[in-house]
Amino acid sequence: MKHLPLYMILLLFLSACAGRRGGYPERLQRASQLVEARPDSALGYLDSLGVPLSGLPEEARMYAQLLRIKANDKLYIPHTSDSVINRIVKFYEGFGDRERLAEAYFYQGSVYRDLQDAPRAIVALQRAADQKSKNDTLNGRIYGQLASQFAYQGAYRESMEAVRKTYLYNIRCKNYKGGAYAYRNMARLFDVEGRKDSAEIYYRKAYRMMKEKSEPRWAYGILSEVSSFYRNMGKTDSAEVCARRVLAYVPLGAAQLTLAEVYYGRQQFDSVAFYCWEALKSRSIYHRRTAYRLLACTAEPVDSVRHYLSRYLALQDSINEITRTEAVMKVHYRQVELENTRLALQSSRRLAGILGLVLVALSLACLTIFSVYRLRRYRHRLAALEEHLRAFYEARLAYSSEQHASTLQQSEICLFFHRCTESRSLTPEHWQTLAAEIDKAYPDFTQHLITLYPQIKEPELHACYLVKIGIPRTRMAELLNYSVSGISSLLARLHVKLTGKKGSAKDVEKLIEKI
Repeated sequence: MKHLPLYMILLLFLSACAGRRGGYPERLQRASQLVEARPDSALGYLDSLGVPLSGLPEEARMYAQLLRIKANDKLYIPHTSDSVINRIVKFYEGFGDRERLAEAYFYQGSVYRDLQDAPRAIVALQRAADQKSKNDTLNGRIYGQLASQFAYQGAYRESMEAVRKTYLYNIRCKNYKGGAYAYRNMARLFDVEGRKDSAEIYYRKAYRMMKEKSEPRWAYGILSEVSSFYRNMGKTDSAEVCARRVLAYVPLGAAQLTLAEVYYGRQQFDSVAFYCWEALKSRSIYHRRTAYRLLACTAEPVDSVRHYLSRYLALQDSINEITRTEAVMKVHYRQVELENTRLALQSSRRLAGILGLVLVALSLACLTIFSVYRLRRYRHRLAALEEHLRAFYEARLAYSSEQHASTLQQSEICLFFHRCTESRSLTPEHWQTLAAEIDKAYPDFTQHLITLYPQIKEPELHACYLVKIGIPRTRMAELLNYSVSGISSLLARLHVKLTGKKGSAKDVEKLIEKI
């Protein structure tokens, strides 16, 4: 009996500990069960807690807030503030639950990722990894995010180490989808480093694992990337095979643009246009930009080229703005090391903080200057591209016009007009056929004349047609039932109506030849 008070104290302590970690409301427990597979339903249960949440113990409130952040992250809802997650992290740092603390650090890294604060994201994710969670799924996600952040900072060696750990943890928990994506990320890193053979091997591994161990729809997404990889290497036949295999299963923009690029290299412009129009259905601003660039390079009417080029330039401006913003926000990984050093030196925390801010400010200033320089270079390259497209189109148009003009002169209707000797032999059908052939050889010829002079009369229009097919004025007088001097006067008056300036018959003939 003398030990009874001691037993009672021990019992009360154990009860307090049990109450501290358990006793969640049923809806909170249900939200915890659903957050992985059905995050939208989990949010519904969390919302239904409502006011009673304020009456729960602090640990239950923090856990509910952590679940909400987790559900939003899984639904790809961007995080806009770090205030809530920082309170959660601070709570679990003193709570003594390493598993929950690892998860809190992980989502703190996710929040900073969305806030474009790469140094803090890396610090939080490294702290999550240091907890050595027993949850292999969580560890796989931690190292996956670390790999992404390291790659974003250009720290490819650290990124590759993180990707390898991501693969090991995903395979350990039989998350083959995550393992396949780890292989794909290894391939990307090898590609960036110029190790094309290794990149090709790991792309194949990623595709096979995803197709055999996971779902085919994800596998074809990887194969679409493989087709772009082959095209960039110049292996157009392999790129075409992969892209067609993808499109036989699912219409992905990357595969459609791969085929468009391949056919552009082969000068098969109809196929280029088909796959570009298919790719324009994509929501990706990058896919649509490439599609408009190829359409501008292969279109024929001048107005179409201008339209496609303007759309391309507008999308390129948007992409350039995104790139510039990311460049200003991006801080090299060495800044992270300086930040860690600052946190470790508690005795000189204030001084180190000031130095860190100065370094960040200098880095941002340098990056801003560099971004402005890159933007100017981009503008010059864009102007050069526009000039190249204009020259390319004019060359194609000139060649096409020569071919069409030759075809026009050999057409049956043109030969008929050259043989005809009097106006009464010509019917309205003859003039309509001639107009159609001329518009075919010289796109929108008639429309150009009407645009210059909307009230143009039929004899004037017929005179323009005869000039275009090379009928001399003496023959034009016979075909239009005019005198030769009357034809010269008609053409001179027509020059004034088309240009607003006086001119001779020879001047208007030169003008018509250029249209």
